[in-house]
Order: sequence, then C-alpha cells, then structure tokens
Amino acid sequence: MLPVNSSPPNSVVSAPTATNNRKQSISSVPTEKQLPPSTPPSASKSAPLHSGWLQINKLYTPYVSTDPSNHHLYKIPVSLLTFYDLLKIPSLENTFNELKDPSYSFEQTPVTPQEIELINELCLKQNIKPFSIDTKMISLSTFYQYCSANILFVKELPLNEPKASIYKDWSSIVQITGGICRLRNITTLHEQTVPFIGNKLLKTFIISTQCLSSASLTIPSVSEIEFLQLILFFSNISINLHNAKLIDIESVQKEYNVDLILLFNDKFPLNVLNYQHQGQTK
Repeated sequence: MLPVNSSPPNSVVSAPTATNNRKQSISSVPTEKQLPPSTPPSASKSAPLHSGWLQINKLYTPYVSTDPSNHHLYKIPVSLLTFYDLLKIPSLENTFNELKDPSYSFEQTPVTPQEIELINELCLKQNIKPFSIDTKMISLSTFYQYCSANILFVKELPLNEPKASIYKDWSSIVQITGGICRLRNITTLHEQTVPFIGNKLLKTFIISTQCLSSASLTIPSVSEIEFLQLILFFSNISINLHNAKLIDIESVQKEYNVDLILLFNDKFPLNVLNYQHQGQTK
C-alpha cells in the first residue's frame, strides 16, 4: 500500500477468521420476540464504520473511521507509517524517560475485528497482502503530532482504483502559498470560512454584479485543485470543487472584510497542529 509495486511491511494472516466470527455472531442474535423487553434496540448496535484509501506523501494506505466527516479521526495502520519513516519512534536512549513520562509514546490502539475485516476487504480488492489481527492503529490527529516529515500531503482516494488517483508530484503541492481565511460581509456581518491560494479566494460566496463585473475570475489548475483539496481535508471543510473558480481578493474586499485564519506553507504538520489547537481553544 504505498508506492506502486511495493508490498506491505509485515506479513499477515488473511481475514476469513473475522468474517466467520461475524457470521456466527449474526446467527446467534435472538429474534425480536426473544429479546428482553427492557433491552433498548440500540444497545446491541455499534457505530457503523467508514473505510477507504488515503495518500500520505508517497504512501497510500487504508483507513477506518466512525465519522467520515471528521478526517482527524481517521485511523491508519502504524506499521505502514513507521516503514516509510513517517512516524517518530522514541529511541532506545529515551526508554527510561518513557517510563516516567507517558508523553514520549504516541497513542496506539489494537485493531478491532470489524476494523481489520474492512481493511482486509479493501486490500484483497487491490491484490494487497492483508494485515494481521494484531495490527496497531493510530488516528490522523495523533499522527500529525508525531509526524517525522517536514512536508505532509494527505489526499482521500476513491475506493475504485485508488492507485490511479495518486498524485505523484505531491511535494510541489505543499509549497503553494494559501490557507484558510474568514469573510465577513460589511453590510450583514455574515461570516464564512473560505480557502484561498495566493491572492485569490475560492468562489463559494455571493458578490454583487457590480463588483463581479470588475473581478478577475480564473479556473484553478490541476495543482491548485490538489492544494484546495488538501486545505479542505486538513480543516474538515466540505466543499464541492466541481466547476470551482477563483476570484481575486481585491475585488472581494469591496463587500467583505477578509481576515486570515491560517496560512499553509512547507511546514504542514506544525500548521495543522496549530489549527487543531485553535479549534480546541474555541
């Protein structure tokens, strides 16, 4: 799961065991008449899992999550991140300190039967060796804090043929200047959050015909679309970029106050961490 023609770092057993267990558990569930009257219907149900593929720098990896709208909660296998040197592992010299200070070690969680089943279903469809049942998982929010890379490109890939959507020139995307800003309408004081690239905003808001007539509208390039997707992913903003256009900030400032919230550059992990900290503070 990573660069094409590469194999996963660990050899693993296949997923039929998890599948058989699920079938057995389903067949053993009592009928509605057999359930005790005091048992709430939701008590036996767990949160549904969402799964898919991510590109992280040159790596592509499966993920699982209980909330598809919150990318920071996506969980990915730790073994892939360490194999591609994307995760800081405490050195042996700090072993004694780790015992005294839990902050030295990052949070890992054992994969659940449901998670490993979904992950291995994805892998088998892509002819990739499945993961073992003792795989450890880490959330993206934790990964950002312990990321060993100075630049970080993250992109959600489609379920069908994820390799075909991998962006190979990912390192150039994170060099683009841009980020997130807040627009405040001068008249109505209505606020909204909008991504920007250089001196242009993503045109997702209403502007008067008079200002629009003098504005500079452009269609974003492939690289700019990739950058916008990166911004939206990190900030958990959902915007359809189909037929997206960019508008120059100067013309927008006739009707909106434009306040910078976060600037992205080649130090992505640090900026993402700052963005999360701001959200937690609020």
